[in-house]
Amino acid sequence: MATPAYSKHDLVRRARSKEWPWGGNPWSATTRRNLHFSVGVERSAGHCCFLKIYMRLARKVSLNLRSYQMNHLGGLAFAASVALSLVNQRTTTTTTRTFSSNNSNTEVTGDSKRKKSMVYTRSGDKGTSSLYNGERRSKTDGVFQALGEQDELNACVGIAREHCHLSKNGLEDQLIEIQSRLFDLGAAVATPTTDRTSKDKLQYTALDPAFTDQLEQWIDELDAQLPPLTTFILPSGGFSSSHLHLARVVCRRAERAVLPLVQAGTVDEEVGKYLNRLSDFLFVAARTAAYRENREEVEWRKANRK
Repeated sequence: MATPAYSKHDLVRRARSKEWPWGGNPWSATTRRNLHFSVGVERSAGHCCFLKIYMRLARKVSLNLRSYQMNHLGGLAFAASVALSLVNQRTTTTTTRTFSSNNSNTEVTGDSKRKKSMVYTRSGDKGTSSLYNGERRSKTDGVFQALGEQDELNACVGIAREHCHLSKNGLEDQLIEIQSRLFDLGAAVATPTTDRTSKDKLQYTALDPAFTDQLEQWIDELDAQLPPLTTFILPSGGFSSSHLHLARVVCRRAERAVLPLVQAGTVDEEVGKYLNRLSDFLFVAARTAAYRENREEVEWRKANRK
């Protein structure tokens, strides 16, 4: 499509009023052109504001400039004036837009730039996410439900670990190990046994049965040091113990979330075994924390019936 003939002043006016003579999206990628310039621009109304602009022209000014040869001072001044008008407009409306180059991602807000963080990708804004095998599924899928429960469990264990660290009850190292193994657990769940998953990835993320054996060993060692239970106990016994009880019930929920996947054959049954044993360990660890910190465990009391 040929570029219409407009005077420089007319184009500046149209740029400021957003009357785009070429139609469509003024920020379309098809209109981007490479032009670097550095120029100081004096603003009117008695306010002298010199702006030094370093940018690709098409990232700020979406104009088709192939018909304008920017090899003379007048053309450069024209481009700068249009660019400045758009910078002023976008600063006023506080519009933010992201542009990607081959070297880096830059977030442009008004006339300032900042490097885009790799924390967010925007790829999941439409409600889907990727698994380790490359498959995209809805975030409401059972796999992501199970992963979310395990993530919450890890956070609960982390809080309990901090309390154990402060009280110096000796459980911190074991809880750190468990938090790391929960990451391995998540990798196994995020690699479902389907036609799209390679054998190498299944083997790489397979959960080692030795992890469950380790939990059983810890349970035996800790339980041997505790007074025997004679009745039900309530979640109690101090901050460490209470938060370990909280982690225990979240662990049970995580187990319930993963069981349908295990029963469907898409997740290794070792994942379910580990979560089942982990809830047992957290119960014994909660009692151990109360015992080592000399805190009382509150016993269940039967209701008084008339």
